Amino acid sequence: MNSVLEGTYQRIGPVIRISLQLISRDTGAARWASRYDLRADDMLKFQDDLAQKVVENLSIQVSAAEHQAMSGPMTRSPEAYNLYLQARFYSNEYKMRSTLGSIRQGRQLLLQAIAMDPGFAEAHSSLSESYGMEAANFQENSKENLALSEAVAHEALRLNPNLGEAHTALCADFAEIGRIEDAIRCCRQGAALTPSSDYAYDMLGYAYHYAGLVELAERAYSRSVELNPTTPRIHWMHGRMLLYVSRSHDAELEMRQAIAASPNQYRVAAFLGEFLYYQGKLDEAEKSLTRGVELRGHSSDIAPLRSFMPPAASAARSMRACLRCALSR
Repeated sequence: MNSVLEGTYQRIGPVIRISLQLISRDTGAARWASRYDLRADDMLKFQDDLAQKVVENLSIQVSAAEHQAMSGPMTRSPEAYNLYLQARFYSNEYKMRSTLGSIRQGRQLLLQAIAMDPGFAEAHSSLSESYGMEAANFQENSKENLALSEAVAHEALRLNPNLGEAHTALCADFAEIGRIEDAIRCCRQGAALTPSSDYAYDMLGYAYHYAGLVELAERAYSRSVELNPTTPRIHWMHGRMLLYVSRSHDAELEMRQAIAASPNQYRVAAFLGEFLYYQGKLDEAEKSLTRGVELRGHSSDIAPLRSFMPPAASAARSMRACLRCALSR
């Protein structure tokens, strides 16, 4: 991504003034700028107009389904749409911090949005992603959450069969329960419908990984990183695929970039430790894994590298001999 959309807003009584500019990351110059004075019921039309302007100025690859989606509002309810946007914030927060609270706060907002507009397909799709993400990363109620995720994804597709995000959410569910061919089919369909979606390529890489198609998985995650390099999660997932295709040094470099941006993300530290371990850099691996354990604290998130990460930071000090033994075989 070579451009950044920057914006500010100011509320003046019932009016919201929004100033936007599309900035080139290479030159710092504004490619496009505009200002809007809006009332609450203008927000949905504003979203459509803005999306079209950004697409035109970025020359983004947009599918026919995405063009159709931009031609009409997601929902007729500004209140439901506002809740949906707030939920998206918590979804991104989870991908940054790996906290269960972020998933559940976002989910409550989505449930409220759906209560206001039961036909809001995008809210159903995001709700499916929420249940699926919790099922994949937190053991408590994982079976029930996975079933809910699949049911809500099917409802989103009933409401809008061409909703790429819903196909992608269903792909993630199928991958978790071992329906790999169905997962790949759904993810390919999701990516075809939303070719500019980092989430679509993220989950396509996930499905390929489960199928053992690690080269295809690495390419899918590489595309996801290109589309959205801002969240640490996508970097550690891409790093894992780089490791699987025998590019452990590239995996290390990817995690070092991620840890520079997110120094307190325990998964980043843990995966960096793994990638260092596979290169035989045991002293550095031990430090990074110990740091990951310390940062994880009492989170109930299923930690990455469960076979490597000890239950307490003090146990990491005894890991060095085990790592040396493993490397000597």
